[in-house]
Amino acid sequence: MTAPTRTRDDAYTLMYTAAVALLERAGVCGVALVDGQGRLVLHVGEAPRGLPEAAVARLQAALAAAGVLGADAAPDASAFLLDGEHRVHAAHVAHGLVLMVFGDEDLWPGLAHRTVGSLLASLREAVLLLFDGAGPAPSPR
Repeated sequence: MTAPTRTRDDAYTLMYTAAVALLERAGVCGVALVDGQGRLVLHVGEAPRGLPEAAVARLQAALAAAGVLGADAAPDASAFLLDGEHRVHAAHVAHGLVLMVFGDEDLWPGLAHRTVGSLLASLREAVLLLFDGAGPAPSPR
């Protein structure tokens, strides 16, 4: 018996479930998954909705400098930033996507790192499933 094939819907469900689980953690105000150009892929809760362009540019520059954003990002790359309103913990997921967790003053770096780390594997699995394993089956030759 073979394992059932997961679909793109399964991947999106995994991503959303992981984001909501993060949002339920103490100190977390919002969760976003962004691509290398800063475009939102997934968003739950507060921020970064309405962030001014200058703040987005600062966040992107800081993420790139920290090695979290970009083709050469290390698998475990992360950064702790301030956007002027929130404490932001960002972590490389896969395929150029970055998880950004927006927190209040209670989300200090150690807690943020543990909070994100506890669910990053689930999010990474969903992204890899979406990009690598949820496409149409190859046609037989």
